[in-house]
Amino acid sequence: MRSVPTGPTTTRQEYDVYRLNTPHATAEAHQRMLDFYHKVIQEDLDLCNAAQKNLSRGVYVSGPLHSVHEEGVLAFQQMVVDVLDKHMREEEVVGKQIWPAERKSEEEGGNSEACEKILACGLPNNLEW
Repeated sequence: MRSVPTGPTTTRQEYDVYRLNTPHATAEAHQRMLDFYHKVIQEDLDLCNAAQKNLSRGVYVSGPLHSVHEEGVLAFQQMVVDVLDKHMREEEVVGKQIWPAERKSEEEGGNSEACEKILACGLPNNLEW
């Protein structure tokens, strides 16, 4: 499944459905799976459309995620919160904002020689991407 934004309030959903090539993957089993999948997709579409209407009206409030069926989303969200929490604590220790992607001079603890070797793949002035 891919969500492809097509505008500020629209998204195109793209789905790839694969069929197993095993003795248990009968045409009937595949059809049952497709029927269930279509039902879930329609429920999600209805929820998204209703949420978008409320977003457009400025009254949207997110609800809790399902602890079983959306455990991957919950796990990802928790990982993000943990990383952000760790980063904020590190900033408190050093007393300033930390910008991990900011290039630093060697005096500031950066290693420009290593960066140049990595970016140039060991070949000076020979970047071909």
